[in-house]
Amino acid sequence: IVCVGGGGLIAGVSTALALTRPDVRVIGVEPELAADAAESFERGELVEWPAEAVTRTLADGVRTQRVGELNFEIIRGFVDRFVTVSEAAIREATAWYALEAGLAVEPTGALTLAGYWALRSADGGSPALKPGPTVLLISGGNIDPTRVAASSHDTPPLRATDHLQPDPVGGPDAAPPPRTRVQRGRRRVARSPQEQGPRR
Repeated sequence: IVCVGGGGLIAGVSTALALTRPDVRVIGVEPELAADAAESFERGELVEWPAEAVTRTLADGVRTQRVGELNFEIIRGFVDRFVTVSEAAIREATAWYALEAGLAVEPTGALTLAGYWALRSADGGSPALKPGPTVLLISGGNIDPTRVAASSHDTPPLRATDHLQPDPVGGPDAAPPPRTRVQRGRRRVARSPQEQGPRR
């Protein structure tokens, strides 16, 4: 599941997977307030949204008016579907990462978690998702700490089991699902000047 702005990221990911793992499905996620790529995908032709429309979304990394022409051709060939999410879902996903995973993820990066929740909710248990691991690509690390705090205050505390645990495959007698894991890469932690100490 990949967030989509100009389309370069999902074009690259879907191309690599088409060449190496063609059995893997690729799903794009956009905010409802900036869903030009989703509309283009559905109509089969490039659609451009006005700037005043796409700048309404909290996910500033995907405030693009349309995807690139080359990216769109790749998306049409290798991406399976799109899902759009509300601003409330983006805030909730951003808060989940901060409160439950201990990660400072910008709203654009949290799009994929919001999209995952939307897919499971809309499809009644996730026929849109194949059995097995689902990978959420978290993109970007530019975030205002006050924005995370605001999202955290607006969103009630969540547990990983509220959204992330997959439904058992095979009915009530199936083995319990594996624990949800958050794969951490290298990340920066914002510190105040007092915490940083003197410069060298």
